[in-house]
Amino acid sequence: MKQLLAALSETSATSGREEAVAAALMSALQGLVDSVSTDVLGNVIATISGTGTSPRKIMLTAPMDQSGLMVIDIEESGYLRIGTIGSVALERSIGARVAFANGTLGMVGVEPDTETKDLHANRLFIDIGVTSKEEAARKVRVGDTCAFVTPFIDFENGRVAGAALSSRAACCAIVDVVRRIGKLQDDLIIVFTAQKEVGRRGVGPAVYGIDPDVALALSGTEAGDVPEGKRTLCVGAGPCIKIMDGSAIIPSHLREWLSAVADEHHVAFQWEIRPQVRSDAGAILTTRAGIAVGALSIPARYMGSSSEVIDLGDVEAATKLLLHALQSDRLSTIIGR
Repeated sequence: MKQLLAALSETSATSGREEAVAAALMSALQGLVDSVSTDVLGNVIATISGTGTSPRKIMLTAPMDQSGLMVIDIEESGYLRIGTIGSVALERSIGARVAFANGTLGMVGVEPDTETKDLHANRLFIDIGVTSKEEAARKVRVGDTCAFVTPFIDFENGRVAGAALSSRAACCAIVDVVRRIGKLQDDLIIVFTAQKEVGRRGVGPAVYGIDPDVALALSGTEAGDVPEGKRTLCVGAGPCIKIMDGSAIIPSHLREWLSAVADEHHVAFQWEIRPQVRSDAGAILTTRAGIAVGALSIPARYMGSSSEVIDLGDVEAATKLLLHALQSDRLSTIIGR
C-alpha cells in the first residue's frame, strides 16, 4: 500500500485533470475486478459482480482529485497570475513548487509587503524561470492547471508526508479492500471520483447512473493535533466515522452500524463533526430519492497545503473497518434484503 500511496501522492491530478491518477488506479485494479472504466466526467468506476441470484448494489467511493492553481493571465515579464482550484491554503503555498501536466515546473511567489490577512490569490504568482511573456507562452497557456510538487517522505514510524495524501490514502484503502475482499453476494461497485474539490461534481452523476442500494464514502479530514490546534481529531487515533458535515447529517442507523462493527473488531475510531465543509457523502445522500450512505475519513494534518501528514495505521484501520462492514451480517438489513 505504501508504494502505491507514494506513487499517487507524486502524481498531479487537479480537479478536471485527473487522468494520470485515474490511469494509476485502473492499473492497480486490473485483475481484481470484473470491469473497470471511466465515465464522461473522469470518474473511475469498477465492479466486482456478486454471487447472489438477486444481487443488490454496494458502492465504495473515494475522491482522487486535489486542489491546485490555474493560470489566468501571463504578465509581460513572464510571471503567471493565478486563481485557485478548490480549497488551497494560500499562506502555506508561498514558496511551494508546482508542476504542470506538460512537465513545466515553477514556484509560487507573493507580492512584496503582502500581509497574511490580505492574502488573496491575486497577490500570488508563479515563477517558471522565464524573462518574457513570449517565452512563458511557449511553456504554458491561460487555463493550464498545476499541482503542488512534494516528494513523498516516509518518517519510518508509520507516518508519511506528501501531496494530496488525505484523498490518495482513501483511494489506497479502497484498493486494499478490493485486494482482500473476494466475492460478495452483492455487486460491489468502486468509484474514484473526479472534481470533488470544486463542488463534488463527479460523484453525483456517477451515483445517479449506478443507483446503489447503499454507499460507503471514504475521504480525508483535517486533524487538529498541532501546537495551538483547536480541533479534536488526531492523526494516529484511527479513522473517523462521520456524524455530520456542511452537506449532510449521516443517517443514524448507518453510523451506529459502522461504530458497532468497529467495536466488535477492536478498530479504534473517532467521531467526526465538520459543519464548515462539504463532502461526496452529502452528494450521495441527496441523489435520486436519497441513497443511504455511511462515511469514514482519514485524519490528515495541513490539508490544502503543498504537503500533508497522515498515519498509515489510520489507513489500515479504515481498510479493516470497511472489510468487516462489507462482510457483516447486518449489511443485509442495512440494504433491505
